[in-house]
Amino acid sequence: TDVRDLVFDVHPSQFAVDQSGTSITITWHDGHESKYSLQWLWENSYISQKYRQMQQDRVWKRCLWDARTAAREDLPTVHHDQFMQDEAVCARC
Repeated sequence: TDVRDLVFDVHPSQFAVDQSGTSITITWHDGHESKYSLQWLWENSYISQKYRQMQQDRVWKRCLWDARTAAREDLPTVHHDQFMQDEAVCARC
C-alpha cells in the first residue's frame, strides 16, 4: 500500500445491528460492507479489560531515545539506497 493513496475521509454511510443483537454491519462510503461481532468489538475496544491488560503486559516500555541511548542499543544501520534496492539488506534490518 502506498501511503500517498490512502483516503483520510473514510466514514460509514450506514450501519445496522442484526436482529439477534450480536453483530453490526457497517456500509462504508465506498459501498464496502464490514460485519463485526459486538462481543469482538467490546473485547478489542480501548475500554475493555483485555485491552487494559495488554497495555500492562507490553514487553517494550516507553523510553525517550536520544543519540546516547541509540548508540548503546547497537542498532543495525544501512545506507538508504541499499535498503531500498537490496532485499537481503532489507531483511537484516
